Amino acid sequence: MLHQFLWMAGLTSSDNETSREPFSVLASMLVVGACTAVFGCCTPYLAAAHAAEGVTEEPSILFQRTCAGCHAGGGNILQPNSTLFAKDLDRNGMANVENIFQITYSGKGRMPGYGEKCAPRGQCTFGPRLSDSDIRALAEFVRLQADQGWTK
Repeated sequence: MLHQFLWMAGLTSSDNETSREPFSVLASMLVVGACTAVFGCCTPYLAAAHAAEGVTEEPSILFQRTCAGCHAGGGNILQPNSTLFAKDLDRNGMANVENIFQITYSGKGRMPGYGEKCAPRGQCTFGPRLSDSDIRALAEFVRLQADQGWTK
């Protein structure tokens, strides 16, 4: 499947061609490396630990699916002073995982809540709700990324 993607992107030759240009091979390696860097931020150990805790998805994937629409790369497209970078989290009272959990669960302002029992309904997402363990994994992921400067 990866080969098909790379071929469609013009980064490799088709299966029936016998030659491969050095650039295509290098480009393929760069794409695979970039995908690994972006999606491989948690070790298998952490993924197994999250699975044991009842987390339904690896936190970086859950973040991409749930949060990145507004918070890609730790930013905030709606409120530029409320990013997920450490300085803004600390300034806005989100210095620890529990604070991040609470705002993700219940929402605040224009940010919807994702908790299973989030109320009032107008403050909560209209999409699927997240389990407490998924929200805790997201909160831990956000704090870890903030401490690392959102480099991954």
